[in-house]
Amino acid sequence: MVVVGYSSIGFLRGGTGDEYPIQALVSRGFAVLSYNRPVTTAPPTRSGPDLNRQVLTNWRDRRSDYSALMAGLDLVIAQGVIDPDRIGLTGFSDGVSAAQFALLASDRFAAAALSGCCDDPVTSLTTAGPRWANETLIYAGYPPLSAMNTDHWRPMSLYQNADRVRTPLLINAADSEYLRALNTFQALVELNKPVDLFVFPDEHHVKWQPAHRLAIYERNLAWFDFWLRDVSSDLPHMIDDVSRWGAMRRGEQRTF
Repeated sequence: MVVVGYSSIGFLRGGTGDEYPIQALVSRGFAVLSYNRPVTTAPPTRSGPDLNRQVLTNWRDRRSDYSALMAGLDLVIAQGVIDPDRIGLTGFSDGVSAAQFALLASDRFAAAALSGCCDDPVTSLTTAGPRWANETLIYAGYPPLSAMNTDHWRPMSLYQNADRVRTPLLINAADSEYLRALNTFQALVELNKPVDLFVFPDEHHVKWQPAHRLAIYERNLAWFDFWLRDVSSDLPHMIDDVSRWGAMRRGEQRTF
């Protein structure tokens, strides 16, 4: 099964952001769980920053999201219609953050694909510039970079927990956002973890170019086929990718 989210308000083509083609996954024999994240809940507050501080405390909002996702998985597994050892996880935007948290909190996922990456104490406070860091994150309660508060980030940061990451991870990032992925990618590569990163030029948060959307569709399908179904893509332009993933599966050292 492949999990697709994070805002499921009806029939979706590819989840929020449209990068995980539900019908194409089903046609390959996957079950697809399209989930809707819970509404953010917190005690009454007077301002947006106050609300952010409430949901950020002990990652309250992320824990709520994770609990809902696990409840959905439990319902599906109890029906006996999927292999609980072959569950794939996806994420776009807020769903990336939810997936990060889930990958560190659970060992249920056998493969993951993200439409960007990652929230952590370095990239979140640097790559979008000081105005974003100060007026959006620190103002909302995130510890400043100078504090080096690794305890706060421990439940969330793949970079900080790279040695614990076991799930093969594919990242399809827009060129306007890919810098946020580099420290996580580098840490996982150094530890010889299965990770692949692709950067798409002239793209933003929601990727818009048809050729890029097709490439992402095809690569995500091939990724989950490879890791969850032991099936290698027969598309000629995927030969190098599949060969590289095979080397990852065999534990061979990464070369560039």
